[in-house]
Amino acid sequence: RMRNHFFCLLHLLMHVFNKNKAVAYELMMTIHQKGSALVGVYSYDVAQTKMQQAKEMIAHSGFPLVIKCLIDK
Repeated sequence: RMRNHFFCLLHLLMHVFNKNKAVAYELMMTIHQKGSALVGVYSYDVAQTKMQQAKEMIAHSGFPLVIKCLIDK
């Protein structure tokens, strides 16, 4: 189980969205301060895969993180 929600979010950003530690930290702080952040722009298939990976990681973490995918047509 992840130690806290900040560590969980950093882990998610680094391992699912391939952000380095500095970028992941900045995104984490933006999410903490503003409630959300754009973490990437991906093709539909890649976005779906990343969403599934993120949702599985969140479910295992035990923390109430919410992730959304916005589709631009």
